[in-house]
Amino acid sequence: MMVAMAHNSHSSYWASIEEEIEAHLKQTIPVWPPTAVYEPMNYLVFAAPKTKATALCIASCELVGGLWAQALEGLDVASALHLMHSAAYTHKNLPLTDRPAQVQAHDPSRL
Repeated sequence: MMVAMAHNSHSSYWASIEEEIEAHLKQTIPVWPPTAVYEPMNYLVFAAPKTKATALCIASCELVGGLWAQALEGLDVASALHLMHSAAYTHKNLPLTDRPAQVQAHDPSRL
């Protein structure tokens, strides 16, 4: 099945979807005052490595007969997937700064 695409001919199919999702997220998640709260949150949303799950959300809409314009209406769903991925990445890779480090029993400095 050939999917008709009205994408920028200079970028690949996947890159164009990812660009649309990122633009949607930047528009949807602005930095508001107090910036000390919102800037780090905004940074963490875009710091996570890219995943194809968000692009697959849009591509699957096209796969079952949706047009590119209709698939872009699904940007909210694709953006939600991106936010879930970013949250999981952040929780996995940021150290727990609000708790003391666990000391191993074999740590020579504790003996």
